Amino acid sequence: MSRLRHIRPNLEPLEGRALLSDVAVTVTTDQPSYQVGQPIRMTLTETNATNHDVTVAEGCGVSDFWTTQNGAELWRKSKDGPQPLCPIFLGGVLHPHESRSFDALWNGHTDEGPPGTPTGMVEVSGQVDGMDSPPVAIRIEPQAVNPLVLTVTTDHLLYRPGRRVHITVTATNTGNEPAAVGAANPEVTISRRGAVVWRLHSHIHPQAARPLLPGQTRQFTVAWKGVPNVRGVRIGPDSYTVQVSLEGMEDAATIRIARR
Repeated sequence: MSRLRHIRPNLEPLEGRALLSDVAVTVTTDQPSYQVGQPIRMTLTETNATNHDVTVAEGCGVSDFWTTQNGAELWRKSKDGPQPLCPIFLGGVLHPHESRSFDALWNGHTDEGPPGTPTGMVEVSGQVDGMDSPPVAIRIEPQAVNPLVLTVTTDHLLYRPGRRVHITVTATNTGNEPAAVGAANPEVTISRRGAVVWRLHSHIHPQAARPLLPGQTRQFTVAWKGVPNVRGVRIGPDSYTVQVSLEGMEDAATIRIARR
């Protein structure tokens, strides 16, 4: 959906500007860099740069947005498409230093060439009234890979009822640079057929915060006495899932409680 706003000419750094005859055309983005797949909001603005009225094209379908990478088109929001962009104000005159603008939202996916979500430097361009704006360069960052890997183990796989279960949680830095590990201990839940029977909430321990060097590990140990701390549940012979989470990482293990 497009709209017109009466605005002052925007001279922020993320702006391309073209001055032809009486009208200046600019394209802007809402920020200079994005994570891959993050929506990119762009605005195309046409400004009367003179001290007299200027006639502009009326109606819908007078503007285009497109993105390119290394000269190849990635995506286009076209005035000739099934949903042409329309300003709210459809008048054909811009008064001195008055502007009208068109908005578009790109979801970061290509609709030209092979499907994908491009990363790296991408250029955003626009056109209104047949006038192109100079492109604006933005950066799309690839998805960050967490070098920390979380694993959970138990001291046995089979337990008698009431026997203590010792749980070990290990965070390992598998990257090539130091990785920050926060000051929280893992959250642990034990469930039976999807129903939680015991839960240990995460707690902050400021003295525990320290970075892990490449290849280093940090361990946490938790003991479950084999009794529930959730109302309305019982512990019986069955399989149980031990689920742990720490700072967005997760892992799980399965144990079994036997009959007496």
